[in-house]
Amino acid sequence: MSLHNKLLFALSAVVMTVSVSQAAVRDTIRVNSGGSDYTDTQGHLWVADSGFVGGQTYSATSTIAGTSDQTLYQNERWDSAPFSYVFNVTPGSYRVNLLNASLYASVCNSGGRRFNVLINGVQVMTDYDMYDEIGACLTAQIKTFYTTVTSNGKLTIEFTLGSAGNPKIDAIEAYPGVNTGILNGSVGSKSNISIASSSNGISVQTNAKGAYTLELRNLRGESISQKVGFGSGSQSFSDLRPGLYLLTSKVDGQTASRTISVVR
Repeated sequence: MSLHNKLLFALSAVVMTVSVSQAAVRDTIRVNSGGSDYTDTQGHLWVADSGFVGGQTYSATSTIAGTSDQTLYQNERWDSAPFSYVFNVTPGSYRVNLLNASLYASVCNSGGRRFNVLINGVQVMTDYDMYDEIGACLTAQIKTFYTTVTSNGKLTIEFTLGSAGNPKIDAIEAYPGVNTGILNGSVGSKSNISIASSSNGISVQTNAKGAYTLELRNLRGESISQKVGFGSGSQSFSDLRPGLYLLTSKVDGQTASRTISVVR
């Protein structure tokens, strides 16, 4: 086989292995996972399920509490293996809303379904339990996160297995962020700090009994700033560019890390 034919064969093999159902490039994403086109009560069009990689669909006719848009919560994409969505969007900061309701009766209980969610590689929910969130089945829930899409123009949302049941999603909404937001996902034990957005960064309130250390790093692990103090007080990390950061706190013998997303 000639070199030219070998290259054509290799290229064909690569093309054949790509099975991503891509959504079109745009700034606002509204996808009715597992369902068809739907215009909500505010006049927004949610397109039929698209952008997914893997997964299967399920639907129900049950009435969903807490929403005037039943259609968005009566269809879902789920699987017993990880699946994801990949959207082509303009690079920048985005607010991501994940819409869900417990539809399947056999896992609609505390601990019946626990799964993880990652947005652009950052785990934003660990062992998420829809029932534990509000203590009810067939009830609409919206979880909001902030992320930054880099120059590759890809917004990737992954749903992976947790400690019980299967991951699922009813609808996905993403649009450019317009306000400073904090994605406050603690990892490990709870630390005695609280985080709030400020005009050009974040403010960290400590409630320590002794000495504490706060360190802010970017996702490459490079240190942005470090603060030390004693007792209760407030520390500010200012002049932060939009993007994702990791805040590690060491307070009263407890160490915790939180993912912070700053959007403008």
